[in-house]
Amino acid sequence: MVLMFFLNGILYFFGLTLFIVKLARRTDIFLRTFYMKKKSQLIFYINQFLIVKIFLAVFNFFFGKYFEKSREQICKEKVFNNPYLVEKILRNIIQKNYLVLRTVSKTFNEACLGILRKDNRTMKIEFMQCVHSIAANNWIIMHINLEPFDLSQSAFHFRFLNKVAGVQVERIEVTDLWKLKFKPENAHFAEKFHQDIHSKLIGNNHVKSLIGLEDVSNNCSDCVEIARRCMEYGPIDMSWMQNKFGKHLERIVLTDVFLDLCANSCVTETQSKEDCYKKLEDRFSTANLSCETLTICIHEHRDTDNTGIHQDHTPIPWEVLEMALKKWNVQNVKIKVIRNWNHMPRIETWSGSGYFTGIRFNDPVPDWKFSQKFTDVHLDLSLSLECIRDLKLQRPPFGSRGYENMIANIRKIFHPDQISINFTHWLLMEPSNPHEVLDNLLRISRLGFHQNLKISFKIYLEIENIIKASEGFEALGSIKPSYRNIMDRDKPYYFKNEKWVGEHYRFVDHQKNFILDADIFVKEDNLKKVMLKELQTTEFMGMFQLDVFE
Repeated sequence: MVLMFFLNGILYFFGLTLFIVKLARRTDIFLRTFYMKKKSQLIFYINQFLIVKIFLAVFNFFFGKYFEKSREQICKEKVFNNPYLVEKILRNIIQKNYLVLRTVSKTFNEACLGILRKDNRTMKIEFMQCVHSIAANNWIIMHINLEPFDLSQSAFHFRFLNKVAGVQVERIEVTDLWKLKFKPENAHFAEKFHQDIHSKLIGNNHVKSLIGLEDVSNNCSDCVEIARRCMEYGPIDMSWMQNKFGKHLERIVLTDVFLDLCANSCVTETQSKEDCYKKLEDRFSTANLSCETLTICIHEHRDTDNTGIHQDHTPIPWEVLEMALKKWNVQNVKIKVIRNWNHMPRIETWSGSGYFTGIRFNDPVPDWKFSQKFTDVHLDLSLSLECIRDLKLQRPPFGSRGYENMIANIRKIFHPDQISINFTHWLLMEPSNPHEVLDNLLRISRLGFHQNLKISFKIYLEIENIIKASEGFEALGSIKPSYRNIMDRDKPYYFKNEKWVGEHYRFVDHQKNFILDADIFVKEDNLKKVMLKELQTTEFMGMFQLDVFE
């Protein structure tokens, strides 16, 4: 339509121009005849000026309207044909339904596929809600990088990412997959999901990290092959103790369940403590593994006696963990405390034998001699509930579970020079008083031997009062704001990106060479409301005092 209008305008313009030229010639002939040789040079210039003036007026009249109408269209094309601007627009859409948005235009399609390729190189797949309560309706929500998807559409989505978007997935982490197997009648959901991961998503891609498929893996050939090629794998099972992998990994993940199984198998296959330890050493030597970092997953609750009563963090066989640290040449240790529970194996076999020493990180550990020393130990509380409460609050609402001893036990067992602790940002729980949180962090950090030690906390709070430094703490200034996703209360299953602002606090004991660093982050909206409330309270009190004393 625009092209036809443009062509008609050009034809009309040339016709009008030809008419003006003919008119000018006739005018010139008339002037020459009328004035003959008396026509002055001035009149000739005036004639030429009028011709040019008429030509420009006609040009502006027709083409000015065309450019005025198309200016808006030109601006739209400049924006929506710019890949950089389109990507910025798509990044700021709340519900990122790229499968629909890619149909807008070719530029949108390329931008959507580019975003999917970037964002899905690392995939974190989470089953957050109680799957067993809604599985009867065949409607199970899983989150892929915090975006909700229906589990029944997972095969289609994985195939699209692999074949259409061309995603080269490098790292896959699955959490809470056991929820799909909570009831036996729903086990087929987990099996199909496991098959889709391998056949539809991974395919021929070279995966560097695969974490969290142990609940449905059953030592399948695909998982074993990936384990032989990748650099991060876990949680491992007992099959790793029977195969000669002969491999060095960047990270191995194991659970307290694995430690129990190792101890149980050694106890049942031997008749004495010496033979048991010899069997244990042979098991770890056969695997011929080594790793830079060992991640130890500790469950806060375990139903080990099939009574339905979930015990607190149960003892783990220390000698098995010590053997893994030595035989695998572990350089760094990461402890991950997990709030969720599943059906766990019985531990009475090894605990009743007297062959192994049971330790719990939430009990005061006796002064045993732990020989190995590690420079840095990281404590991950992103999936914790009880441990977070004990570390944040001196008087937790449901009573202490003993996790205030966690830091002292880590120091006693691993002898680190530095302990770093990350709290979760999406499970804020009840509002906290920053002053009390800092005091409690200092209290638990001083339990046990804390000389020549540096402890770093990164904690996320919802506050009711302005943050004020506790006694002994020094405020070292603000931290660069960060953006974190939290669950949207108005839209179930969706997360929204929130801006977090932080302050850095430090406590130093020069006599014992002890340093405690605490980075406290608060949502910007939460901080603004508290500051406004504080300002209004101050103004109100000022008015009240003025009325009284005057």
